[in-house]
Amino acid sequence: QRRASSSSDDGKGWQIADVFRYYEKIRAKNEREANERREEVYRQVPEVRRIDGRIQKHSMDISGAMLSGAFNVEERVGAIRKKMEQLQSERAYLMTENNFKIDYMDIVYICPVCKDTGTQDNGEQCSCFSLRLDEMQKNVEGVRKI
Repeated sequence: QRRASSSSDDGKGWQIADVFRYYEKIRAKNEREANERREEVYRQVPEVRRIDGRIQKHSMDISGAMLSGAFNVEERVGAIRKKMEQLQSERAYLMTENNFKIDYMDIVYICPVCKDTGTQDNGEQCSCFSLRLDEMQKNVEGVRKI
């Protein structure tokens, strides 16, 4: 629900909200497409799904080892990471052998800097946010002229 713009904000308040909604829609679309690509790979190369499951299990094992407080945590984590690297190499081999790019299942971002959030990792606003906001302002101005 949009409110009419006032002279104090020229409508930028709802425009900013619209930009964030835009980012949410873009991320959802890109995640959905990545999931579709993942399922395609899993159908064609079922072993990749098993490897991904093992990698996920090893990731949880690393978390568990770090939380355990055991005296040999670094050794245990190192051994698990080595297993994960082997699995990742096997996964990459299977992907390329079956004519998929290694990053085929990854989410593709319009803006790799902020990963389509509008905010950089350091908390600063991404330059793409200003671009989206300017686009929205131009759209509003175009509608006002009609």
